Amino acid sequence: MQLIRLRPRSAVHTWPSNQTLFGAVCWAVSTLNGSAKLEELLGSLKARPQELVLSSCMPVIEVRDSQAIFLVPKPVSWHADLPNAAKAGRIDAKRLKRARWASVGAVSAAGSPTPAELCLSDPDLIETPVVLLRKEQEALVSLAGNSGVQPMVLWRGTEESHNTLSRLTGATTPPGRLYFTSGWDFSTWCGLYALVHAEGGWTEVWEAALRFACDTGLGGRRGTGRASYELGKIEDAQELGFVPKGNMGGWLALGRVVVPRGAGLDLSRSVYDLSLAHSRVDSGASGREVFKRPTVQLEPGAVLVAGTDGSETFWGEAGGWRVCGGVLATGYLGGPDAPDGEKVPVYTYGVAPCVPTVFLSQQGAQT
Repeated sequence: MQLIRLRPRSAVHTWPSNQTLFGAVCWAVSTLNGSAKLEELLGSLKARPQELVLSSCMPVIEVRDSQAIFLVPKPVSWHADLPNAAKAGRIDAKRLKRARWASVGAVSAAGSPTPAELCLSDPDLIETPVVLLRKEQEALVSLAGNSGVQPMVLWRGTEESHNTLSRLTGATTPPGRLYFTSGWDFSTWCGLYALVHAEGGWTEVWEAALRFACDTGLGGRRGTGRASYELGKIEDAQELGFVPKGNMGGWLALGRVVVPRGAGLDLSRSVYDLSLAHSRVDSGASGREVFKRPTVQLEPGAVLVAGTDGSETFWGEAGGWRVCGGVLATGYLGGPDAPDGEKVPVYTYGVAPCVPTVFLSQQGAQT
């Protein structure tokens, strides 16, 4: 498993998920290598999803002297453990509930900490967001940015208002209808990173494709100059301090996950948030309609417990790491009424690396 760093060159419209990265890589492969090459790679990926594994983009706090604190989604299962964690660690339960991110050391590292060894980011050092850290990491945070002078704001949500313009007259449409766009601004002390593993034909194309996509933009509103990234050096993810294997209670998903039918997942013991990707029928650049069926997905931060049946359809291994999820053909290019010979499959990507993590109460199920 490799680690890539992405430094935003501008404000970004969307926080890139593993599905955003996958779509950008596929578009870039089609542009650089041709649609036939992309169709070949997608056919191989459908049969073996572990050939290309992508995490969602996650924040990294840049610390002086080439040090960094890598953050991951706070495990969803920890919401049930908030009273125990707050009591054991004397942590403000309300601030702990607001924390959406936790450091790698706090979540999945050798000698996973007890609640008493965790702390919330000092508001005198980090104003926003609230981050769950291991206590010894506080000293590192104090070295970042201009801590001690004023609190750091790692990133901030933005919202812009726009007037709707008439394409015929170039004037605002009466009575001057407004619409709003949101985005994210990152400080100089914060960037993003993601985990990538490639096998087979993807090994030759993924890096060039991702660099091309970062230059042209990842996510929405690329035409306005947003979402441009500088792709930094590629490192071995093992240096992060993750424990890629082990038996710690559950598996923390680092991206959106699609659950195929009959997947080896114990839903009664897993803890997760669900989202629904709605179906759509729209027209692509080719003028042909795109139809996609709705797909239920697990959001990053889900803590998953393996079931006894069907594990081969959901769990896998890539580069020494455990991965979960699948790639589904959820639609086709050509519209619902197009002849079968003219339908090009459209895929929904939902594969993510996962790392072992604990249930804070230590009463979670065992895999």
